[in-house]
Amino acid sequence: MQHAATDIRIQSPVAYTQPCTQGSTLTDSSMSTELSTSPRAQRALTQALWDIWFPRTAQPTRPSGPKPAALWARAVIWFGWPLLLALGCLVQALANRRVRAQRRAPALSAARVISVGNAIVGGSGKTPAVLLLIDLLRAAGYSPGVVSRGYGRKPHEPVVVLQADRLAQLDAQSVGDEPWLIAWRSQAPVAVCQNRYQAAQALLAADPSINVILLDDGMSQTTLRVDHHLMVLDQRGHGNQRCLPAGPLRMAWTGHPPEGLQIDAVLVRDPRLAIDDFFGQAAQQPKVLRPQTQVTGWFPLTDRSGPGTSALSATATSSLVSAPPAAGARLVLTTIANPSAFHGTLRQLGLNWDWQISLPDHSPTPWLALDEALTGPAQGADQLLMTEKDAVKFWSAPSQLTGLNRRFSQGVWVLRQDLQLDPAQSGLLLDQLITLKGLRRGSQTA
Repeated sequence: MQHAATDIRIQSPVAYTQPCTQGSTLTDSSMSTELSTSPRAQRALTQALWDIWFPRTAQPTRPSGPKPAALWARAVIWFGWPLLLALGCLVQALANRRVRAQRRAPALSAARVISVGNAIVGGSGKTPAVLLLIDLLRAAGYSPGVVSRGYGRKPHEPVVVLQADRLAQLDAQSVGDEPWLIAWRSQAPVAVCQNRYQAAQALLAADPSINVILLDDGMSQTTLRVDHHLMVLDQRGHGNQRCLPAGPLRMAWTGHPPEGLQIDAVLVRDPRLAIDDFFGQAAQQPKVLRPQTQVTGWFPLTDRSGPGTSALSATATSSLVSAPPAAGARLVLTTIANPSAFHGTLRQLGLNWDWQISLPDHSPTPWLALDEALTGPAQGADQLLMTEKDAVKFWSAPSQLTGLNRRFSQGVWVLRQDLQLDPAQSGLLLDQLITLKGLRRGSQTA
């Protein structure tokens, strides 16, 4: 018998942006309570929009709840459907304009630029894909670096180059949680700036040995010319194949691919997802690769597990454990775009939990929602589970981290996951992006 999660309102200043997904697969032994931070009307409208973006018949793995949205919410969306379609045409026109501007942007002569982007709004696993590429490039003899916009940074803020040995002095809120995480996990230099060309120049100045620059979420930026594009798709796929706001796509592909934008390879993170018709009339179809998500292990979130310490290095696995300790009552916290993916992983690992807080992606202060939950409906929780991206916020706020561990007698545990490709697919990906395009191993020129 399945149970839908119960919504409990808390007055956190952070809004909940996606419909609750936990109830779709809960059983008697894993029933949990969703701690929601958004008004009921907002959740109903979001669910109605999600039902249109990801139709049940087209995407059985869509990240929406088990029940259809309220009738009134569906009526509101359908009444405004002509307007949504018109706005989608405008979004596509602007996307084509950005693609043309990117082709005219300044290029780099000292390094090849590879963009790692996604087709739909919200996260689809770009950060794990960047980490995978860094490992593959290093193993093949290249010297990679990363350029990122840094979510939440203002356009005119100066360039910041993140290096692993100085991360402890940097605030993730000022540089972005994903660049901070990439720099820590990969130990590769990461430059953050709204202007990607300026960031790339600063990165090369800081480390002249870099000959491949990975552009995190750079498909639609207009300041740096891109040599090759890698697209990442998760279990949500491409939905109804319409542009925002009528669909989830940032730019349409089927039938009318963006002018001059050639995708070289696609990482599909769901083995069941078919994308045969996604690229429509594109002159050259990209190589489709299907990496596996590997659960590497768990580590405790303490001031001794973060950057600048030796207790747990970013790349070490010997200090990881296969599962968190048994707990009487677990709370799950996420500040990621697709919390259902993390919840699904926990279920696959056989872990049950009692409460969950799903905050919007990049939420800078998750402890505010935690404070309210722990003094209210989740006051009995004795263990907290989260992702590495969530842990970044607490490492940047030592006072919050210290208080957090006092609240949970069974600890705060962080899950580490990695994308993996078999050797044949790894070689194919590098050939598609690098080797066959003229860059030789160890070379610093294209």
